[in-house]
Amino acid sequence: MKKHCLWSTKSILRHFFCLSGAGIAGLSQHRKLLGQGRFWAQKAKPEASPYKKLTFLKLKNSHNKGTPTSSSLKFWEKIESPKNQNSVIIDILNVIEFALKEDQMSKNYWKRIFLFYLAILFPLALFSPCICPQEIEIKPATVGQAMPDFTLPTYQGGEVTFSKLKGKNILLIFPRGYAAEGGWCTICNYYYAELVDLEKSEQIRQKHNLEILYVFPYSLEIIKKWVEDEPGQLQKIKDWKYPAEPEKLDEKGKERMLRAKKAFPKDLSFKKGEVPTPFPILIDAERKLSKGLGIFATEWSGSKVDQNIPSVYIIDKSGILQFKYIGQNTWDRPSYEYLFKILKLVNKGEL
Repeated sequence: MKKHCLWSTKSILRHFFCLSGAGIAGLSQHRKLLGQGRFWAQKAKPEASPYKKLTFLKLKNSHNKGTPTSSSLKFWEKIESPKNQNSVIIDILNVIEFALKEDQMSKNYWKRIFLFYLAILFPLALFSPCICPQEIEIKPATVGQAMPDFTLPTYQGGEVTFSKLKGKNILLIFPRGYAAEGGWCTICNYYYAELVDLEKSEQIRQKHNLEILYVFPYSLEIIKKWVEDEPGQLQKIKDWKYPAEPEKLDEKGKERMLRAKKAFPKDLSFKKGEVPTPFPILIDAERKLSKGLGIFATEWSGSKVDQNIPSVYIIDKSGILQFKYIGQNTWDRPSYEYLFKILKLVNKGEL
């Protein structure tokens, strides 16, 4: 998932120059900062954290001893404590301010103040795990609560960030994908084609103030193969429904034919190489969204293969999950007619 860092390169530079400007404007003609730096260097151990070591290397040539203060004594304790992660930069400024209030400007003031910022502010902003957490963890979504945010690249190009879609209802669909090693779930192919057909004939997105997102737990190359195989999968369904010589089928064959006609009532087809992709198809190659929501499986419904459990989520325009359906087997899918009834209730605010 998308990384959320407190300090971007732009913000680091902005803070660097703003803080330097504040020191120049209001705290000129002072030099006790050098003594503070020497005090920290004397107290630190060689095995100190990387940004401590860098600071000491830059400040080790200071010539004036400083007097320990409560601010400097607590500085490194606070900088190492996750509980104080939000006050790290403030503590840096407090130490600088104290150090600059007592003495006269050094000849090397500009050089040393620059090295101090370089040694303290930049390593903290870039490497501190407290200031820059790796990413937001995705957890299973609960009906009636906000849907977790996520950002994923799309098959069509670019990326989609869920939180940027607020203002529209979202139909979030997780097809199964593979049903066996090297074999697609034909039901998913049919459901995709049916939704494309409904969008073409009824403009369902405009009708329900809706955005539709498809999520696959595969790489771009595998998703491309899925799209390319769509016409062949639809033809396979037609072959089940309309066998060449139905009168010659045995009982199992007749049952399969009737089941196919019931499960796939529409005769849908695409030309090879001309499969429409009107909805963003999201690439969850690392499975962080699928696994976070608890729907990724390596064994399910009788097959051992990387797949998603077929699932449908409906999120309202405020980002609240209003409906969740996770299949119990590969045939267990809500019809679009049923889902559109739910969407009507969502738009009326009756859920």
